[in-house]
Amino acid sequence: MSSPKRPGIRHRLGLVCLILLVAGACGNRDAVTLDVSATEWQFTPGVWSVLAGMTIEVKFTNTGNMTHEWTLVGTIVESEADYDPALVLFTTGLIKPGDTFRGRFTSPAAGTYTVGCFIPSHFDQGMRAVLRVTD
Repeated sequence: MSSPKRPGIRHRLGLVCLILLVAGACGNRDAVTLDVSATEWQFTPGVWSVLAGMTIEVKFTNTGNMTHEWTLVGTIVESEADYDPALVLFTTGLIKPGDTFRGRFTSPAAGTYTVGCFIPSHFDQGMRAVLRVTD
């Protein structure tokens, strides 16, 4: 009697491909880094897109000459007068010129959110951006 055949290389490669295909279809919601720089009066980049429920690491570098912050608000803010600190989802706090801050948060539900520097007059002078979150 002959012994049973071991799976061939084609079988093993097919299995590996199937595992990778299934893993890829699930998407990567583990983590993403937003590399942000701030100067007078803008954030670079000005728009970020992420998936809901992801761990987001913000690497915020203040390349300007003034103190700035990166604050995510749970709504759309049109002007500093609309800003409500009770709706803050994440903030870097005040970051001095030349300093870098790293922090993490979990991205909120799908929607469009305002990011801004809410030091008086900074937002209205253009320190605003958008975080787009999709499912």
